[in-house]
Amino acid sequence: MVWEKEAAHYGADLDRVQGWDAFSELYLDSYRTEPELEHLGELIADSPFSNEELEHILLCEVAPVCAPNLLCWPGGEWALFPPDELIPNCLKHQLSNPWQVTGSPYCRSSAR
Repeated sequence: MVWEKEAAHYGADLDRVQGWDAFSELYLDSYRTEPELEHLGELIADSPFSNEELEHILLCEVAPVCAPNLLCWPGGEWALFPPDELIPNCLKHQLSNPWQVTGSPYCRSSAR
């Protein structure tokens, strides 16, 4: 429910927001059990996006926002990335580097 409300607030696609949320879990400073990882995999696999677009979402939209969390010492965010931070920042990267079916799966530029 929170993600639906926040997605609407920022004018972001709910399916993509749910993908951002699932992928952001991979960048938390916490241990994930096999069942938790399987659940994340199911969420991502059930999304309407192709494998190539999922790769783009992970590398070009979520990683620039969440990967720095892995470099925080001592430990970064461990519980979750709040929707009011994750959504606008991932949306900024999506808009600056939109997915193109014929394009490279890699990011063309990095939004700041």
